[in-house]
Amino acid sequence: MDKSNPKKIFMSYGHDEYEKLALKIKEDLEKLGHKVWFDRSELKAGRDWEIAIENGLKGTQIVLVMMTPYSMRRPDGYCFNELSMACSLRKEIVPVMVKDCTPPLSIHRLQWLDFKEWPKISEEKYKEKFA
Repeated sequence: MDKSNPKKIFMSYGHDEYEKLALKIKEDLEKLGHKVWFDRSELKAGRDWEIAIENGLKGTQIVLVMMTPYSMRRPDGYCFNELSMACSLRKEIVPVMVKDCTPPLSIHRLQWLDFKEWPKISEEKYKEKFA
């Protein structure tokens, strides 16, 4: 993602052991000048979180989908709702495979970024893959 062309990005991820990676990616994208919608910083007490998520998706260009068995679980994974809405809004979707799982049919043909070995990925390799 090019620094000279900042994007509005929505991050869809499961609240699991890979949340640290999601936060790192968010921070790195912001350092590059991108505006990132991240639930932990955007959802405020007293707000209807479903409406906030819907508005967040509507206001972004790219939806980054962090794929783990937890985030892609069926039928109760909330990431599926976000992904479904992103598809209906015709957003650009960038899947990130964090741990082996079966991608949903809506994105199974999209090439994903492979982050399955993320703790072992050097900073240089990380930036090459993502930033």
